[in-house]
Amino acid sequence: MKGFPTSGTWSTEAFDRHKHRRELRIAMDGKSTIISWQDFFKEFVPEPAEEVKPKNLSTVFFPLSKTKNEVSMYTPLLAALNGRADLCPGYTFLCSSSKGDDTCDSKQAVDCGMYRESKAPPIETDEHGNTSPRATDWSNIEVSIECKSGTDKDPFDDTEPDGQVLSELRKETLGQILGYLQFIFDRQQRMFLFMVLILGSYARVVRVDRSGIFVTKRLNYLTDGEPLAEFFWRFARLSSTEQGQDPTAERIAHDSSYANLLKAKVLSMNKDDYRRGLLEATLDKKWPWWLLSFKDQETKNVRKFVVGKPNFTSPGVAGRGTRGFIALDLEKPMDSPVYLKDAWRVVHDDIEKEGNTLKRLNNVNASYVPTLEAHGDLDGQTTVSQDLWFKYRPSISPHTPCPLKKHTHYRIVVQEVGKPLTEIASGYDLINALYCCIRAHSDAYELGIIHRDISVGNILLYPSKDIAVQGQPQVFDGMLTDWELSKDVNSKSPVGRQPDRTGTWQFTSAQALRDCQKTIEIQDELESVFHVLLYIAIRFLPHNCGKDSVGFLLTSYFDDYKETNTGYGCGAAKLSSMRHGEITFDQDRDTIQLRFFYRAGSTKSHPINDIVDELLTWFKSHYTLTFRSRNPVKPDAGNESSRESSPTRSPRMPKKTWAATKRAKALGTPASTAKASKSTSKSSARENLEVDKENAAKLESHIAIAALFEEYLDESQHAWPRDDKVEDQRPKGGYKRGQDVLRGQTSYQNQPTSSLSIKRGVETVEAPEPPSTPKHRRIEG
Repeated sequence: MKGFPTSGTWSTEAFDRHKHRRELRIAMDGKSTIISWQDFFKEFVPEPAEEVKPKNLSTVFFPLSKTKNEVSMYTPLLAALNGRADLCPGYTFLCSSSKGDDTCDSKQAVDCGMYRESKAPPIETDEHGNTSPRATDWSNIEVSIECKSGTDKDPFDDTEPDGQVLSELRKETLGQILGYLQFIFDRQQRMFLFMVLILGSYARVVRVDRSGIFVTKRLNYLTDGEPLAEFFWRFARLSSTEQGQDPTAERIAHDSSYANLLKAKVLSMNKDDYRRGLLEATLDKKWPWWLLSFKDQETKNVRKFVVGKPNFTSPGVAGRGTRGFIALDLEKPMDSPVYLKDAWRVVHDDIEKEGNTLKRLNNVNASYVPTLEAHGDLDGQTTVSQDLWFKYRPSISPHTPCPLKKHTHYRIVVQEVGKPLTEIASGYDLINALYCCIRAHSDAYELGIIHRDISVGNILLYPSKDIAVQGQPQVFDGMLTDWELSKDVNSKSPVGRQPDRTGTWQFTSAQALRDCQKTIEIQDELESVFHVLLYIAIRFLPHNCGKDSVGFLLTSYFDDYKETNTGYGCGAAKLSSMRHGEITFDQDRDTIQLRFFYRAGSTKSHPINDIVDELLTWFKSHYTLTFRSRNPVKPDAGNESSRESSPTRSPRMPKKTWAATKRAKALGTPASTAKASKSTSKSSARENLEVDKENAAKLESHIAIAALFEEYLDESQHAWPRDDKVEDQRPKGGYKRGQDVLRGQTSYQNQPTSSLSIKRGVETVEAPEPPSTPKHRRIEG
């Protein structure tokens, strides 16, 4: 699942280190392989060709003895490693257990680390001459070393398949080390990473790439220390590429000529240009800056781009590891900044490169999608864990599905740099941006492409191409980005073409969350649009949910999930809203329907209420029919909502007439007579199967929802406030859940007076607290 439910970008919950670690390890579930030290060396750490291994490596750790606690391990271990000049020349081993990297909000620190001497974190001295301990430097560490007092915290078990452990203490250690590895992946340009675990008298070496983990068997290094010493000796003699460094990424000094191009570009941009602020925010000197290169698949030329700190980083170790950068093109550094996405794409016959998809969309002048500048794979940068997984499981048939995915390092650059959807100026702008998203999705759908990951993060705001009115503020349209998970609508592949589900949890349809094998259809995508609408509206528009209750409302609806007999499924609040066609919450001992106000301090109804009510009616009918028959609703021949299947494209229409023209073409009637049709009353929809079919059919294509948005974007028919946006109502620092959790019913201690009301027959229960990331669901990348 793209993005973590409880610690991802769009989660409302306060960051919880233990939950995040749990999500990291669950994403790696079943992806570890334990092998011998000899096989580990053979596969990953080759012996140098022109240097003979010292004969006395076995004595490196002889001075050490078993210690009583973790802290007492550091000094003798580091003394042993630094005491041999011939072991790792040019490197030093340091302790950083008491001070975290200040680029990390949680200030987490690994116990020890191997650094190049020229990149070792310094001992800092204040103005009074007082020194402070060395801090962990995630951007320069070569091999992280985590120490535990004993094997009771060993994150791997040599006696279990895939090394999986059963005790919570050992599971916590696995999440901990994955968290440290994520910090390194986020800040460096790495193909893979090595880590050493010291477990009392024992040791392991770990290698991690974006596909999986390979780890040595546990070894008593106090009595047989040669293999551990040999690992360090070999590692210090590997090339930087063999150590895992990306050879296409050059780290640049903050005062270099390349860096000065970034600084000069910021100064040359208009202060009112939002892109100036976005670019300036990436020039953080606490983070490394880079010159990134790749061969463009289209022109075969090598393209080079200068970047600073990423403005987006996806969570996790397993998966795509996507990072986004505001970049300058070295071919034309004085042109506008561009957007570069660096990711480890999944290699699969049915998964198209994002650049190829954008090229198809650009070739037909698809509306509101990014413009491809360049893209390409990075030669020789493909994960190997998925192939070796079979090699070290000879008893498993090669036809058995592998839980590991094959990833290739990939970069794509688009011309547009958008700003986040959270920066909408008003509710009107939100509906306009989502309308643009629907248009983009429709154009792609006509080409046989379905996006499959509509989310707040994938809908950006970009200056409208419409002629601006002098004296009026700049108008922004929506742009549907991030097409890497898109697929062919007519694909005949078996359900679940990847080992894990795709999408962003908070905005995935309730049905897709209930069934991790469900094929994503247009109804799911339009439901995602609705969830985006609701998410932004609750955060930024005035409504009747009290300030102290908004966090619980957001968490219950968007983040929640529950146990099912197949793992974890959709939370009660989202599913109930789709099935019953309304969103209610308990406040001041009353059950209240969520309503949006015209502006802060007013009780006048906001026009967005009509859109929400109408869409909920459609989804309610869709879910009613789905739960009744478990079969898709098929529109009658000639139905106005029939799927747009024509491969030919008409000229692009003005916004306000696009849906009407589409409907008129389908019906053979003048556009002026093809208006959006409203649903019948809720009471008759419940009683009449034909009404449910009529309402649900509106979700079979983009026409009805586009027509609805067009109608409300016509300000001659509907009055919209321009001052309705309020300060973000998501709790600062995140929402913190209560602690008492019962199966089937949740009791929250110190809970606000509001709670979300979930209908289950005559019962009203609260949404349960999610135990962790759902099983079998992909975490981004």
